[in-house]
Amino acid sequence: MKTFVIAGHSYSAQDCIDDILINPVLPDDFDSTPIDARTEEHIAAWYNLPYIVVKEYQADTYRDYCDRCLSTFKPMTVDAFMLVIADNEKLGLRITQAGKRTGFIAFRLDAGTGQRFGDWSIVWTMP
Repeated sequence: MKTFVIAGHSYSAQDCIDDILINPVLPDDFDSTPIDARTEEHIAAWYNLPYIVVKEYQADTYRDYCDRCLSTFKPMTVDAFMLVIADNEKLGLRITQAGKRTGFIAFRLDAGTGQRFGDWSIVWTMP
């Protein structure tokens, strides 16, 4: 981990690009502490600060997809599923030999997300 200074506050993270932390070390209970229970110093350092968490996900097989969505909606056909996989590959989603994909999730702490951090976006490739 490296140390980065943004607006006078120090952070530990894997990297920092244009004041956006990549895989930062987050304070204990960061994702479960209500905003009104955080210190002024914590709010000054983290409120509205964007950061990205890089996660590796296991790619769905058709069976995984069906099992996951049967409780909420009717799954698409296997042919439609394969078309989605092909379209995703055209958009840059690549599944590794181990059947995994990497996602980049953008977050920031704000009050609009039920008093905790907000996940603002997920992308499967970085431009």
